[in-house]
Amino acid sequence: MSKHYNIIVYTAATENYAHPIVEYLNKPTRTIKAVLSRNHCLETHNGFHIKDLRIIKEFDLKDMLIVDNLVHSFAFQLDNGVPIL
Repeated sequence: MSKHYNIIVYTAATENYAHPIVEYLNKPTRTIKAVLSRNHCLETHNGFHIKDLRIIKEFDLKDMLIVDNLVHSFAFQLDNGVPIL
């Protein structure tokens, strides 16, 4: 997939939790280009972490897709989201 797409992991997990997992998954092919973690999310007053794709400046929003098991995670860009179980 990385031949056709830039893969960026955007997680509501903490950086300390996410990076070791992504490093493990990324070996040996290095297909994941970057990791965005909880400190890149906006936190609501209810404690939900919302991912805002607009912080990724390298790509046009129309060319980005977010796959997440929580629809509220991509509430700012519903048209870019694919909900999964």
